[in-house]
Parts: sequence; structure tokens; C-alpha cells
Amino acid sequence: MKKSNSQLPYSKLASIWVMALVSLLLTIGYLVTPILFSELPQKQAGELAGVLFNWASLIVSGSLFLLIGFYAFYKNKLKQVKSLGLSLGLLMILRFWISPWMTEIKALYPLGLDKSSVDWPLFASLHGVYQIGYLAIILLLLYWSLKTLFGVIIKPSSRY
Repeated sequence: MKKSNSQLPYSKLASIWVMALVSLLLTIGYLVTPILFSELPQKQAGELAGVLFNWASLIVSGSLFLLIGFYAFYKNKLKQVKSLGLSLGLLMILRFWISPWMTEIKALYPLGLDKSSVDWPLFASLHGVYQIGYLAIILLLLYWSLKTLFGVIIKPSSRY
């Protein structure tokens, strides 16, 4: 019996799945959340965005855990998923350290946290760290996916 050449290798399927995760993160972080904050009261928008980010982080972290496990134990190629591991680590820091800290601060202000609040500078700093981490996760996932799909490796220029 002849094998079909139309099947995609596991790495291509994994890469396509990671691109779907990148799309999820981009959609929630850079499309849905700004719309929420422009259409809803700040406190309500923040609560809804928090729920969306929570669900997205569950989906992404579960997927990354499974992909890393697959590459580490089934394929014995743990080195190929370094950027996925770094993404998962960053996601865990955001999910279990930065986000709860921000939630704690918001809980101190039942009417909503505003710029005149004593805790605003800390909250704004944590929010900035969260945003940088979120973008870093997206970029790492995108890098891994493109590298896996096309074999593209981005290296710094050695002209200097």
C-alpha cells in the first residue's frame, strides 16, 4: 500500500497550532481588549478582559505544556522547543505572579482604580511588565513557528 504524501509532519502541525495560539493572543490582547475599554466602563472592561486573559492563558499554557512534552519525550528533541519553554515560563510568571498582584491591588478599590489612587504607580508598573511579557510570549511563539515551518533562523548581524 502506498503512503500518502499529503500528510503534514508533526512539526508542521505543531507550528500551525502555535500560529493559532499567537492569533488568539493577538486577538484578545490587541483587538478585543481595546474595544472593551472603549465601549464599557473601565472597571467592567478590566474584569471582562481579565476573564479573557485567564482563559487564553489556560489554553496557551496547556497547549505549550503538551507540545513541549511531545517534543521532549516522544521525539526526544527538547532543544527544538527552547523558545516554547521560555514562553511557557513567562506565561506562568504573568499568570501566577504578576496578574494576581494586579488583582490584589484592584481589589483594594471597589469603585475602580484611578490615576489619583496611591497604588496607581505600582499597578501601572505591573501592567507595563505584563504587557512586555505578553508581547515577548507572542514574539517567541511566532519565532518558533516560523523557524519550524520555514527553517528560518534569525541571527544577529556579525558586521561589527
